[in-house]
Formats: sequence, C-alpha cells, structure tokens
Amino acid sequence: MSATEGGKSRRRALLLALLGAALLWASSRLSWVSYTVVDGLRPPYDATIVGADWAAALAPLSLAIGAALLVALVARGRAQPVLALAIGILSALALIEPARMVLGGLDADRVARLAELPARAEATGIEGNPVAPLVAVAAAALGLAAAVLLARAPRPGAKLDNAYTTPAVRKENARTGLATGPISAREGSGIPLSDRLLWDALDAGEDPTTDGPEPRP
Repeated sequence: MSATEGGKSRRRALLLALLGAALLWASSRLSWVSYTVVDGLRPPYDATIVGADWAAALAPLSLAIGAALLVALVARGRAQPVLALAIGILSALALIEPARMVLGGLDADRVARLAELPARAEATGIEGNPVAPLVAVAAAALGLAAAVLLARAPRPGAKLDNAYTTPAVRKENARTGLATGPISAREGSGIPLSDRLLWDALDAGEDPTTDGPEPRP
C-alpha cells in the first residue's frame, strides 16, 4: 500500500468513527420509550424516556470515541493499533443496550423507575421506538468498521516503499535483485520488474538483460 493510499484509508477510518460517534450521540437524544401515566390525582398524560436515560452509556461512549479520534489524529507508531482496538471495544459496548431492548423487550418496572413515578401512578401503553436502537446499532457498526480500517492502515511515519532510500542502497538492492537471473527468468517466475530496478541496475554498472551481473572494472 502506497503512502497516498495509506493516508486515504486512515482518513476514511477516522471519518467513519466520527460519523459513528455523532450517530451514537444523536441516539442518546432520541426518544426510546413512550408511555402513558395514569394518576388518580390528574388526567392521564403521555411521556417519553430518551436514550440518555434508558441507555445511559450511549452519551459517554460517544464522547469516549470522540476523544480517541482526537488522539488518533496525532497518533504515531504503536499508538494507532491501540486506538483502533479502543474504538472497536467502545463501539461493541454500544451494541449492548439496543440488543437488550430488542431481545428482552420493555420492562414496566424499569419504565416506572426511570420515570420516577409515585406509588399511586402507573405507566400504561408502554411502547418502544424502533428507530432509536437502530440508530445506535448503525453507529456501532460504523465504529467497528472504522476500527478495522484504522488497524489495517499504515502507521504514520512508517516506511512504505523504497522511494526515499539512498542511491547506494538502491544500487545494492538492484545487484541483489538481479543475482537471481536475467529478466526473462524473473518475469517467468512472476517477479515484477519495475523501471526503478532497471535504472538502478544500469546505474550500478549491471546489465539487467544478461544472465548475471557483468564484472565491474
């Protein structure tokens, strides 16, 4: 992977993680549960529970992913895979509450507790908003995809190719590369020959079209 492709992959990963964190925060502000309160002292009224209350971890997780992104922008060396792992773990944790709601359903006692209803009141007509958990799931999926891309992207400052090697090193690499045989043999074995290799070989005093290196004077 070239430096340009590596940079694009890294930026794409950070953008996906940023979008995932934003969606996770948005999910925490959406209404997750709606219900009707029946209280003998006043007429029934409708109320909702937002994600920040029903799934209290969503907002902190989105902020934690955002913090990891800030660090990833300046990360060097071994920090990048560690941050990719952190983003992946945080995104996986964001899946817990949506899965619990979908698989376990709604608990009337939990609704009453979160709504802080008095003993005389009752929550009826409890319904879950299917959009809110789906937004959280989509956010977590984006975060997991970003973690995979970031882990596979070349680390900033890592050596990606030999574009910046010294002329002496390139000459030695050319001699070593040609030591296996002529061009026809290398092409027949599937070993690619680049223009750089040919020019470096000529610059090193070798003839890449012969069966072996020419003797140097």
